[in-house]
Amino acid sequence: MTKKSIIRNYKIYSIGFGILVASAFRVIAPVFVAFKSPALDTAFTIMCFFSGIIVGLFSYSIGKITLVRTIREIHTCTEKLFEGD
Repeated sequence: MTKKSIIRNYKIYSIGFGILVASAFRVIAPVFVAFKSPALDTAFTIMCFFSGIIVGLFSYSIGKITLVRTIREIHTCTEKLFEGD
């Protein structure tokens, strides 16, 4: 059994959450907005999901940078402790 990377799982969860938020927005928005044609309704749905994916990827990028930086700092401190510094 292959173990998936934590960073890869984080990417999947971030994109999934972005799509979940896009879905919720798509359901709630028509309460406040009236679409003038079915084409605009379809375009809005596509844009919601595209935006959700973009937000998920942006969230993933911020998290990855933060996690990797923290792990590198811990690694540096651990090496210094190992060397007796």
